[in-house]
Amino acid sequence: METKYNERIVRVTSSDELAALDKKRFHFTAAPVYRIAEEDFTDESTGETKTIERNYYIFGRGHDVSPDNFSQLLFYFQSNELKEVVLSDQKREGYVHEISWRLWKVKAVGGDTKLNMLLRAPSVVKAYEIVSDYIELNFKNGFVISGISLFQANVVIERNEKHGDEKPNSNWYSVSALEKEVPVDGVSEGEDPDPTDFIVFADSVETAKEIIEDYIAELRKKEELFGPYEVKILSAKVITCNVMIPVDFCLSHKEESEEE
Repeated sequence: METKYNERIVRVTSSDELAALDKKRFHFTAAPVYRIAEEDFTDESTGETKTIERNYYIFGRGHDVSPDNFSQLLFYFQSNELKEVVLSDQKREGYVHEISWRLWKVKAVGGDTKLNMLLRAPSVVKAYEIVSDYIELNFKNGFVISGISLFQANVVIERNEKHGDEKPNSNWYSVSALEKEVPVDGVSEGEDPDPTDFIVFADSVETAKEIIEDYIAELRKKEELFGPYEVKILSAKVITCNVMIPVDFCLSHKEESEEE
């Protein structure tokens, strides 16, 4: 059975290497193939002729290289228009897109300890990586990650000193709130905007609403929106969450990926 664990990849960097290649085995491209062509152009402001390099697309990833294709690649190597071809013994055309940084819910179990965690990540793979890192740093013993799923929410309001001390009956709430401009002279302009789903830590729905109102007020101030408006709570419910991984911790993994 073919998997990524038994895939074999070769990098061909010359016509001699291509001629000696086992073409019956390695005949799928493992990366897009481009040829390089030098082109002269004249700088109209100075009249000087300059040479630039342009990349021209030949094949995409997962292309089944035919004998004629191999002859074409050999010609490009011999004419110095090709620097490298990466080939595989497996046909891999598909790829997985990452989504924007969304909120994920992760369940993990370690002995008698059950964790219901919320965090930000661009994919299920990155969510697993962030959770593993956080568990290793903050808990003892072994854990099994038993579930990872997207969580419906647009904004997470993290706790700060302004919200006061944590009360014994506090919980994480999922709150759907509508921020609506108050019409002038009672005349409404267009349809209502879409509601925003907030995640907020509070001891009651009323407190959650106050925190959301403070958040929206600060945001409108930054955006210099000074017109009258109102905040309407459409729904609110307590969610099962005993660990909210800080946003800064999650985004540190983004910065690490960018450096790599």
